[in-house]
Amino acid sequence: MIIFGFMLYYILVSFFQVGTIFHTEVTRMRFIIPILLVLAMMLGLTTCGTVPSMNNLKSATKEVSDIFDNIISDGGDTSGSLLQDAATDEHSDVNWADMAYTHYNSDEFYGKVDELTDAADSGSLNKVLKLYDWLYQEFTVIDTLDTVAYLHYSANVSDSYWSDESVFCDTLRSEAENALCVACQHVLESSCGSGFSNHIGTQAAKYFTDYRQVSDLEDELTQQETGLINQYYKLMDGADSVTYTYDGEPWDMDKWNGTDGDQLYDKDYNAYVEVYYGILKKVNAEVGPIYVQLVQIRDKIAKLEGYDSYTDYAYDKLYCRDYTAADAQTLCEAVKKNVSPAYYGDDIYNSDLWYDYEDVGTDLDSQKLLSLLGQYAPDIDGSVYDAWQYMTQHGLYDIGSGDGRMGNCYTTTLSQYNAPFIYIYTYGDCYDLGDMTHEFGHYVDAYLNPVPNILTAEGNFDLFEIHSNGLEMLYLNYYKNIFGDGADAAEFITLAEQLSGVIDGCVFDEFQRRVYENPDMTLDEINKLYCDICAEYGEYEPYDVDYSWMYVSHNFENPLYYISYAVSSLAALQIWDKAQTDQNAAVATWKDVVSHGAYNEGYLAVLSDCGLRLFTEPGAVDDICSPVLKRLRALSSTQPTDNTNHFITDSEEAF
Repeated sequence: MIIFGFMLYYILVSFFQVGTIFHTEVTRMRFIIPILLVLAMMLGLTTCGTVPSMNNLKSATKEVSDIFDNIISDGGDTSGSLLQDAATDEHSDVNWADMAYTHYNSDEFYGKVDELTDAADSGSLNKVLKLYDWLYQEFTVIDTLDTVAYLHYSANVSDSYWSDESVFCDTLRSEAENALCVACQHVLESSCGSGFSNHIGTQAAKYFTDYRQVSDLEDELTQQETGLINQYYKLMDGADSVTYTYDGEPWDMDKWNGTDGDQLYDKDYNAYVEVYYGILKKVNAEVGPIYVQLVQIRDKIAKLEGYDSYTDYAYDKLYCRDYTAADAQTLCEAVKKNVSPAYYGDDIYNSDLWYDYEDVGTDLDSQKLLSLLGQYAPDIDGSVYDAWQYMTQHGLYDIGSGDGRMGNCYTTTLSQYNAPFIYIYTYGDCYDLGDMTHEFGHYVDAYLNPVPNILTAEGNFDLFEIHSNGLEMLYLNYYKNIFGDGADAAEFITLAEQLSGVIDGCVFDEFQRRVYENPDMTLDEINKLYCDICAEYGEYEPYDVDYSWMYVSHNFENPLYYISYAVSSLAALQIWDKAQTDQNAAVATWKDVVSHGAYNEGYLAVLSDCGLRLFTEPGAVDDICSPVLKRLRALSSTQPTDNTNHFITDSEEAF
């Protein structure tokens, strides 16, 4: 099972390049960075930007429906649905606005767990099966409440009620999952084992047989982990107000990103850089120690799970990868050799188009984004339009911006209703459409390929990200119609971000692997390590430390996930390349990947089956990235920004 903090679930997220802030120097900082996969700890997420608010439902109650009777396994192995089989798993007609939340009383659940073990001991198979079916369905209720609570917490991370409820539900889900899995293991060891195995399927039976009960120490460590992650988000919510004094004048990040920052940039670039790093250094002093603690806690968890390092634990247990950390490092070396040097060359990294994106797509509010998504969905595939209709008809989205909202984008599923949900934080520029189409790729997959068993299913996040990145690439062919004169800038930004996904995926994976190989590193050592690694990839580093890693929430919440962006982007770029000459063929390839689902095969196996090249093949990385580099150069301005005055001398004080 893919679990993060001992919870099954996934929250899939979009990504933004953060790396070094000087992405063409004046490009405003996008501090949102995904929360990606929050797979355990906080099941589903979602708030309400344009959908009706559920804040008035804090104390509401609702009886558990029988919506999910059909989700109980009938005894066979489950597998991912083909695109044409979208209707095989029923989606509820309940609207998001009508999904009530109630503080869960677990007494009956744990009572039924005890009855399940007693029935197994007495050899009553019929009773065992009925109790398991009830418990599984009830667990989907717990799972859904956890999702709903986190959605509200996402809407306002300063809301103490939803913060507390999210922690409560997170702990409840973890403990309920553990109790049910241990009970199922007991049943399989009893005289009812054979009949129970036939009922739940061999895959689930194997999972329960191999299940290792969470120890009290591990549970305590997981709760500490959850608390630290919540603390990180609360601190980052106030990071924009942290100030650095320059020349007697206080600067916060909003001011630095605004007109005053632009004027300082034109007047004194070195001062502009100093202010930025000065602010980041103060934020780092607050949130950095949280990361140090998280690394040490996770190292202990990995050891308790029987792994030599947290890297091995994450690659194997959390993300179910069919390639190793050594394979990932080989990819990193290939990217360092040719891809990142070409990307950071003046004709791309310092292109004038980086200056234009803020003026493109400013008219795309949440309703226009939804309308554009649906307008072109039928042209891609009927199943894409079906998913869009279901989402919009039932209000299963939250799109918007504002103070207090968690600044990221993700997709999750309300399992009790088999209802995927999208959360989008918007910025009012062309990035928003890219975020929307990316997350909708996750939504389509979740709509067509429901989780086979929320207790035991093992999903592959490298594949999940191809679903999203691939659809984002397919929507690029409509940018001329959508953005008009701004299409070149929008296309440039979207393609550059996709390529930066390859580079940043390697940067952050290498960064995290090296940290978790040395879990006793100090914060100063971590800051320097990140700077050194960025420099290895060709990023401009004005000082000998870099604090910007802390704005990437994955480092805190989803460690070792970022390589999924790299490998999935390599697949998505192949889909994009095919679309340049044959959009229908590109759509067919994307559909083929989605039809495999993400629960049956690994990344390498699915790509091989779909005729896509593997990053493990000699020369493949260069061959895949070459066409997009060529296109970015063609789109780029012929007069790149002169950055000869952008380097700070070694004699200047380094933060």
